[in-house]
Amino acid sequence: MQILLLEDENDELHEQLAIEDDRIDELEQDCAELQRQVEQAEATSFRYETELRVKAREVNNLKVRLRMSSN
Repeated sequence: MQILLLEDENDELHEQLAIEDDRIDELEQDCAELQRQVEQAEATSFRYETELRVKAREVNNLKVRLRMSSN
């Protein structure tokens, strides 16, 4: 009788382990997707920062030209 109880408990533990393994796989996939999104956001941010610096330089150059032409 005790052997049957232990076998049942063992089966339940194996089932729980399988469920937790599936959950770990899901979390790893979620983590990989989030990492991809972060990398994409960083790349986008870098591109916008670069564009902003270029535009700021253009504005400064136009200001200098405007001052030079008004003198």
